[in-house]
Amino acid sequence: MEYIISNSILLDKTNTWHNQKVEILIADSTVKKIADVIDRTNNTVVIDGLGGYMSAGWIDLHTHCFDIESPLKTEADSVGVDMGVTTVVD
Repeated sequence: MEYIISNSILLDKTNTWHNQKVEILIADSTVKKIADVIDRTNNTVVIDGLGGYMSAGWIDLHTHCFDIESPLKTEADSVGVDMGVTTVVD
């Protein structure tokens, strides 16, 4: 299975596609290609990233995680991932 994330803006200053709307091909858990248009096959799942941004990772330096029974309880293991953040600092 391969995936194409389309219509998202790439944020990567080391890449010639920086700050442009791109399509990103992911296969075997690896980014295989970045281009303005990527050909699809019968095994391609297209994910519309319209209005979104793509980058290698996001860090949230201001989180509050509470692992106690409370209306404010937040699962520390998922607070970042659920919001598209790869690393959180509490």
